[in-house]
Amino acid sequence: MQIVEGTILGTALLLGISYLRLTGDPTGHRRTLFKVLPIALLLLYAFLAGGPAWLLAALALSAFGDACLAYEGEAAFLSGLVSFLLAHVAYCLLFAGHADSSLIVTEPWRLAVALLLAASTAALVIVLWRPAGKLAPAVALYGLTIVSMALLALSTGLAIPFIGAVLFVGSDTLLSLQTFLVAKGSRWRRPLSLGVWITYFAAQFLLTVSLVSFAG
Repeated sequence: MQIVEGTILGTALLLGISYLRLTGDPTGHRRTLFKVLPIALLLLYAFLAGGPAWLLAALALSAFGDACLAYEGEAAFLSGLVSFLLAHVAYCLLFAGHADSSLIVTEPWRLAVALLLAASTAALVIVLWRPAGKLAPAVALYGLTIVSMALLALSTGLAIPFIGAVLFVGSDTLLSLQTFLVAKGSRWRRPLSLGVWITYFAAQFLLTVSLVSFAG
């Protein structure tokens, strides 16, 4: 079984890397398939390895969110936003069972990191409030949820899950800038798309391999 799990994990990694060349392609079913497959394989790996239910839920919701965000339009964006919001809630619930908030209060560097995460997220919401228009409240709720996930990861005392959480925050930050502040024809969209995928897939990969042994 370990050989099967290792093969699935390796395939997910290879597909995740290979998707980089498709980030600039037009939206369509082919691109959607190759975007969803790496996360779907991480989900399969976590399932076969006996991963906790909240990790499986987070990966399943993320895969669905990827499928939604592979297409254009407000309905697709909102569906993807809700899916990833729920995925972050699932990660929060997983981290909550292993969190020790006293670590943040008693260790100065953790407190500094926590304050930096909270301040940068608040600043981003303020910057995006007007460009996001009617979606601004949803963006604010999303920001609150993902920073909560990162803070809970920080309070577990585990390095790799926290790195994964921070990469997730970085990915969503780049995506929000691309969505609300960068014009469609801008030369910055391609680099941003690459940055979004690199940080996102690295986050999901690190979270999966580090959390698969967590008690549910």
